[in-house]
Amino acid sequence: MTEVIFTYRPFDWSAIASVNSVTRNETKSPFDHVSMKHAGFVYESVVKKGVHQISWDEWTEGREGTYLFVYQLPSDAVDWFAFERLKGKGYDTMAILYHLLDKEEKLKNKPNDKIYCSELMAHMLKLPNPWEWTPAMVERELREYNSYIIDL
Repeated sequence: MTEVIFTYRPFDWSAIASVNSVTRNETKSPFDHVSMKHAGFVYESVVKKGVHQISWDEWTEGREGTYLFVYQLPSDAVDWFAFERLKGKGYDTMAILYHLLDKEEKLKNKPNDKIYCSELMAHMLKLPNPWEWTPAMVERELREYNSYIIDL
């Protein structure tokens, strides 16, 4: 089984929580990040690391108080080759700004050397036009699957 994890980090005065709060507000979403968990590893794209995999234990460090909304998918619903193709690409900060500034039309022609979290998930879930997806859009696409909520 594979799990798609949507995160909600409550506001505090840290830089990351402030950015997450703005992201949720501007995308009109309760979620500030989306990643995928499989066989003890998390697959994601984040600032400074880009597209990578990390152990679950390492991923949860420092996330105390974060809420996780998790969908359970069969592993064959995921294109693992897409992750391997995209692994090592940088994080696309400009694409996030385009979403925040309602300039999504610019995403269609963006360079593909960088990728953001929900774009990675759209590739791995075989969704059309991956550059258009926000965490909230990916979440709506997965509502047919079993889900649960936990806090760290």
